Amino acid sequence: MGHTVFVVEDDATVLRLVSVTLRAYGYDAITSSNAEGALEKLPDEMPDVIICDVQLPGMNGAQFTDLVKAAPLLTDTPVILMSAHDEPQQHAAQAFVSKPFDSLEMVRLVEELASALPGSTR
Repeated sequence: MGHTVFVVEDDATVLRLVSVTLRAYGYDAITSSNAEGALEKLPDEMPDVIICDVQLPGMNGAQFTDLVKAAPLLTDTPVILMSAHDEPQQHAAQAFVSKPFDSLEMVRLVEELASALPGSTR
C-alpha cells in the first residue's frame, strides 16, 4: 500500500494536477480546498505527508502548518509548503516548493520525506 498525501490547495487546477500526479505514482491523495476543512479531516486521515499552498482563503499555509505541528499525533508529519510567491520567512514546514513546479520533482520530494518516516517500506 502506498503512502497517503494530504493536499491543501484552493486552486482547483493545481489541486487536480497534484492529486492526479501523486495517484499515478501510487500514492493515496486526499484533498481539501482550504485549511479549515483540512484540519477537520486530518485526525481521521493521518497522512504520511502534507502538501499545502501558502496563499489560502482564511488561514494561510504557514498558520496551518503551525497547527499541524502542534497536534500531538501529527507533529512528525512532514509538510511541504508551495506558493507562486516568496517563501514565508518563518514556517514549520520541512520543505518549500515554488509554483509553477515540476510534477516529478514534487513526487521525488514527497518520496524523500515519506521514505524517511519510521517504519517506511518504500
